[in-house]
Amino acid sequence: MKKKYLKSYKDIKMFNKSLYKRKLLLMVAVSTAVLFAGCQSENIASNNSITENNPVINIKESEKDSEEADSIMDLKETEKDSAEAIALAELNTAEVIPSVEESNREESGLEFSELSRCQFIFSSGAGAWQTILNINEDGTFKGEFMDSDMGNTGEDYPYGKNYSSRFEGEFTTPERVNDYTYSMTIKHIELEKEVGSEEIIDGIKYIYSEPYGLEDAKEIYIYTPQAPLKELPEGFRSWVGYRVLSDEKGEYLPFYGLYNVKAGSGFSSYMIDEIKESNTEFDIIAEVAEIEKQAEKLNQRLKNEDLNQSEMNFLAKDIYVLWDDEINKVWGYLKDTLDKDSMDKLTSVQREWIAMKENEINKAGSVYEGGSIRPMIEYLKGAELTRDRVYELIELIK
Repeated sequence: MKKKYLKSYKDIKMFNKSLYKRKLLLMVAVSTAVLFAGCQSENIASNNSITENNPVINIKESEKDSEEADSIMDLKETEKDSAEAIALAELNTAEVIPSVEESNREESGLEFSELSRCQFIFSSGAGAWQTILNINEDGTFKGEFMDSDMGNTGEDYPYGKNYSSRFEGEFTTPERVNDYTYSMTIKHIELEKEVGSEEIIDGIKYIYSEPYGLEDAKEIYIYTPQAPLKELPEGFRSWVGYRVLSDEKGEYLPFYGLYNVKAGSGFSSYMIDEIKESNTEFDIIAEVAEIEKQAEKLNQRLKNEDLNQSEMNFLAKDIYVLWDDEINKVWGYLKDTLDKDSMDKLTSVQREWIAMKENEINKAGSVYEGGSIRPMIEYLKGAELTRDRVYELIELIK
């Protein structure tokens, strides 16, 4: 009985000793786990800015933070790529964007090349003067104002006076106002001679002035062919009325026109596409043929239309203006081409012709002294004599 008890006691003692070892190992394992967890918590807290009050690691939260970080990086990369794409697009766009001047030209619908096909003229037969203007394809221009007064002589200038102005400059790009009107201004203009200066050359006193028709120009309107005449300013129509003939009904403008808004000056134009600049002889002869056609149309209106006397007087004046302007152009060409002796002789003959013309005009009008028809008679007589003289003078050109 004692042996059996001792054996049981020994077995219990061995069991307790084994249990103690197991407890000790479990405590070591637990301590190690806690210590390891604490170190990991501190490390993660340091790396992810987790506060000391939350030392426990949440693996899912960590994975979530990692995914969000990856998403942010992807977004930043996307934004960077997008920004680079936009910058590249802007660069490519900038390379094809036209200049301001090119954009204005495209929007305007009117090129200077169209106007370069025309010679613009501002004139009136009453003073035997005219301003001629030519516009180049790049918007630059050149012209001349001329006014002859051969009857006004002096001891030093027996062949009369000549008022003139040679000029050149540049226009701004035309801007569209409506379907038939464009607007431009003068960028700059230079005169060959100082305004008011004078000199005597070959017996003619030259007095230099402003280019009549372009003086004080702030805004210049361009009227295109087929512009409705009734919608154009009266100031413009009054200057170009004698040219509004090619349209039988007189409802539309048959050519390009320029209008100095401030001065109220109107320029008509002639197409010069088929006229060689080097062949001025052909230019003069072709222009005389054109004037002949226009004068004939005016004469037909005078004969066939139901007009009052005032309207008839106006048409007769337009016919005279046509030929009086033309004789001055022919004279200017002769002055530039004939030698001095020939020009001196021709000038003397021309002065005699002018005196004869004035005498014949007064004689024709005196028959209707005091009558409303007298202006028409005088203008028609002047036109007849001037036309005949034009043809005599162009014989010297051929």
